[in-house]
Amino acid sequence: MKKTIKLFIAGAFTLMPIVACQKEEFAFTSTDGLSFTSTKPILEDETKTAWNGKSIQWSKGDAIRVAYTCNGVWQNASGTATSNEASGSKTAKMYQSTSLSEDAETAQFSVPGDFKGTAEGSYVFYGAYPASACTDGSDFKYAPSLTVTIPETQTPAADSFDSAADFMLGTSANTYTGIPTEAVSMSWDRMVAHAQLTFKTLNGFTAGETISKVELTADSEADMVGKHFIYLDTKNVTKPKSTVANALTSKGTNLSVDETGTFVAWASFLPCTVKSLTVVVTTNKATYTREITSCELVFKKNARNVLG
Repeated sequence: MKKTIKLFIAGAFTLMPIVACQKEEFAFTSTDGLSFTSTKPILEDETKTAWNGKSIQWSKGDAIRVAYTCNGVWQNASGTATSNEASGSKTAKMYQSTSLSEDAETAQFSVPGDFKGTAEGSYVFYGAYPASACTDGSDFKYAPSLTVTIPETQTPAADSFDSAADFMLGTSANTYTGIPTEAVSMSWDRMVAHAQLTFKTLNGFTAGETISKVELTADSEADMVGKHFIYLDTKNVTKPKSTVANALTSKGTNLSVDETGTFVAWASFLPCTVKSLTVVVTTNKATYTREITSCELVFKKNARNVLG
C-alpha cells in the first residue's frame, strides 16, 4: 500500500494538515505550505487500519501525531528543544491531528501547531499512528523514545483488527534544509503483527452462537501488548520491567459462529514467538478452553499471521 500525507503550514507555521492515501502515490503542491507523499510500507504493499477482504483502509476516528528534528535535535514550539542535563532527554513536541470524519482510502489529517521553520539545517519528519497509542501527551519529554501502549483489550470487527492496536511509525524518506514547500516522501513501518485466528467446530458450537470475548495468554517470555518505549529514529522497542505483556482480550463485538461451526477473531500485538498458548472463548452459551502447552508460533511484524 502507498499513502500520501500532506502538510500545510499557514501564517507563522500555525496549521499543518496531513493527507494519506492508499495504493497509488500522489505528489501535492501548494503555495501556502508543505506537502508529503508517502512510499509503500517497508515489508508489505498494504498497511492501515481496517481489512475489508480486498484492501486496507483508513478508518473513521483515525488520528496521527507528528514530530521533527533539525540537525538531529528534536524541536518544539520555540524551536530547538532544550536538553534535560540530568536525564539527557529533550523536551520536544508531538503535534496531534484532528480525527477523520469517515472511512476512506484517501484521508486528510489536520494537525494544528506552532512550527518553527526559520532555522537552517537538516530537517527530518516523523509520524506515529494511532495517536491514541502515544501516551506521552504533547510533551515529547524523552525524545526520541516515545511511550506507546498496545492495548491489552481490543475490539476487532468481524473481519478485521482493532485499529487502536495497529501501531505504525512514519519517517520522511529524505532530509531537507528547512521546512520544505515541495513534495516530501514519507514511508510507514508497521510495528505490530496481525493475528487472524480461525476457530472451527469446537465441541458444542452452534450456528449463530454469539462470541463475547476471546482471551489469549502466552508464555511469560512472549512480549505482546502493554506499555513500551519505541524509538522514532531507530524503531527499537523496549518495555518497562513492570509491564505484564503476555495476555490480551479481544471483545467479541459482532462476532458469531457461522453455519459451518466457524468464527474468526483478529488481534494485534508486537512481533514475538509464542511457546505456549491458552485460548478461552466465551459465548452467550458456554466457555471453551484450549491449552497448547508446547509450540513455536512465530508472529511476524507487518504481516497477517493466520492461525487455525
